[in-house]
Amino acid sequence: MKRITKRRSLAIFLLLLMLVQLNACHFYKVGRVKDINSQYVSSKTVNSGDYVIIHQGQKYWHLSGISVDENKVKGTLEELDRIREANYLQRLSKPEKKSTHRYIRKQDKPSLPTNEIHVYIPESINTSDSEVEIPLAGIEKIEIYDEALGATVASYLGPTVGVAAVAFGIFIAIACSCPSVYVLNDEEYEFKGGVFPGAIYQSLERTDYLPLGKIRPDGDVYRLQLRNEKMETEFINYTSLELIDHPADYRVHRDKHGELFAYKKENYPVSIVSEHESDVNILKEDDSRYLQFDGVPDSKGMVSTVLDFSIPKGAETAKLVLNAKNTRWFDYTFTEFVKLFGDYYPEFSSKQAELPASEHREWMLDQGVVLKVFLEKGDKWEYVDYFEVPGSLIDKDMIMPIDLSGVIQGDIRIKLESGFNFWEIDEAVLDVSQSPEITITQAPLISVIDVAGIEYVEMLRADDSQYFQEMKQGDRVDLTFEANPVNFQTAIICVRGYYRNEVSFEGKPDYLYLKSFKKPGALSEFSFRHHQAFMQSIATNSQ
Repeated sequence: MKRITKRRSLAIFLLLLMLVQLNACHFYKVGRVKDINSQYVSSKTVNSGDYVIIHQGQKYWHLSGISVDENKVKGTLEELDRIREANYLQRLSKPEKKSTHRYIRKQDKPSLPTNEIHVYIPESINTSDSEVEIPLAGIEKIEIYDEALGATVASYLGPTVGVAAVAFGIFIAIACSCPSVYVLNDEEYEFKGGVFPGAIYQSLERTDYLPLGKIRPDGDVYRLQLRNEKMETEFINYTSLELIDHPADYRVHRDKHGELFAYKKENYPVSIVSEHESDVNILKEDDSRYLQFDGVPDSKGMVSTVLDFSIPKGAETAKLVLNAKNTRWFDYTFTEFVKLFGDYYPEFSSKQAELPASEHREWMLDQGVVLKVFLEKGDKWEYVDYFEVPGSLIDKDMIMPIDLSGVIQGDIRIKLESGFNFWEIDEAVLDVSQSPEITITQAPLISVIDVAGIEYVEMLRADDSQYFQEMKQGDRVDLTFEANPVNFQTAIICVRGYYRNEVSFEGKPDYLYLKSFKKPGALSEFSFRHHQAFMQSIATNSQ
C-alpha cells in the first residue's frame, strides 16, 4: 500500500474542500486551528447558519457552542430540533431523488439553516455527558448537506485526509446570493430557486421571473415564501403571481425584458464546436451533464462555444432556450476577487452603489460574467444580446428571441461567450415552433407577513419606491395569493428588487493589482490562472 504522507494528505483535503466550495453555495477558508479562537469559530461557523450534527453509531445530537483548538473540537450535545430531526429521518427512510428537498411545514418557526455539517465519530469518544471533546484526528467522516439543494454536496474521510491539520471553515457567500423562493405543496415548502441574482446594488435592481410549474393551493390560497439565506440585506420592491394556461406540449417563460414566450424542447444542436467537448448529446437532456466554458481564454480573455442548429427554411424568428446556471468555480473566483479589497471592501461597495447601472453592465459584459450570444451572418458574428446571471443554486431555463433575417436558411450557427468556467449549460434548444393560444390569469396578492407577524401587503403590490427589507440571514416573508379557479399548467412568480452583501474582509487592499481588473477579460484570466495554479498544486502535492 502506498504510504500517505502528511503533505499528500493535506493536498487531498484541500482538493476535497475545494469540491465543497464548488458544489455548495458557501465558501470555506482553510487555516490552522491555532489561528482561530473559540469566539471567532462560534460567530463565523455556527451563527453563520451551519447546523452541526454529531453521529456515533445509531445515536446523533446537535453540537452547539462550538470551540476549536489545535487538536480538538469542543461543544455541547443537544437534541436535534424536532423539525430538523423529522427531515433527517425522512431522508434516511426515503432518500429524495429530486433536485430539491421538501421541508415539513411549520408556519410559526423561522426558516431552517441552509447547511448541515454531519460529523461521524467512533464509539471510543465519551458522549455520556452533554459537554463533549472530539479529537480532530479521531473524526471518521464529515458530510456537508445542503438543505436548499436536498443533497450531500461533499463528504470526506477523517485521518487519511489530514482533518487534524485544518480548521472548520469560514462561511462567506457572495456570488450566489439572492432571495430564495419556496412554494407550499402538500404541507411542505419546496425550494424553487433564487431571484435577481447579481443585483447587488440599487442601480442594478431588476425584475426576475421564476417558473414554478403547476403549484397546488392550500385551501383557497397559494402560499409562497421569500427567504434570506445569506449574509445580505434584501430589498423587495414588488411581487406578483401569474397562472398561465397553455398546450401541454409547450413550456412558457418570460425573457429578461418581461416578454412571454411559449416554446418546445425539440430542436437541439446537431453539433458543438468547443475545445473540450464534442458530444452534442450532452445538451439534449436535462440530465446534469454540462457543457462548460473551460478552454484556454482567447486574446480578449473569453471562452466560447459554437452551436450548430438545423431549422426549416422560411423561419424568420427563433427562440434560443438554455437550461443553465453559473458554476461553483465562478462563485469561488468572484469571492477571491472581492477578497483582494481587504478591509476597504465596505467603502468600495458603497462607492460602487452610486455608479449607474450602465457602468456595471459594461464591466460584466467585458469580464464575461454574463453570457453573450452571437449569430453568424455571412462570415461575421453579430452580437444579439446577453443572458443575466442565473446564480449557481439550481439550473434555470432562460429564453432569448433571435431575429433570423439576413441568415442563410437551413443551418444556423450561434456562439456563446463567457469568462473562464463561469457558466455551465445542461440543455440548448433553438425553437421555431408557432406560438399557441395562451391565457394569463393574475393571482391577487392578499397577504405579505414577516417573521414578526407584521403585514406589508400594500408595500409589495406596486413597482414603486417602497421596499420590504429582509435585514438579516434567517429572515423570511410569507406571501399569500388568492387561488383562482382557473385551469393552468405553469405558475410564474415575478419579483423585483436588489440586495446588498453584508460581508467584510481583513487585510489591506492590493490597489495596484485591483486596477488591472479594469481591463476587459481580466476576471476571466484571473479565474484561469487560479484554476491552473490550483490543479498544479494538487498534482505536485499528491506525488
